[in-house]
Amino acid sequence: MASTTIGAEGLDVVAGRHLALADGAEEPARACAELLTDRSRRTALATTGGRLHAERHLPERHLPEHAAARVREAARRAVAR
Repeated sequence: MASTTIGAEGLDVVAGRHLALADGAEEPARACAELLTDRSRRTALATTGGRLHAERHLPERHLPEHAAARVREAARRAVAR
């Protein structure tokens, strides 16, 4: 539920909604400590992150055509950069 910007690169997530983003030497530790002490924020991130995971990665979504479409989309985005 906490990551650096580089660690979350390529993930289709929204900072503050699906996970906490923190960069630098001390910020990741601070973000983790805040999540450990802020139950409502921790629960909110876990809920929205769990929903995102379920929508995109549950077994019924792992059909070959779905996987191929995701690979094509990732390649398209990479080339566009």
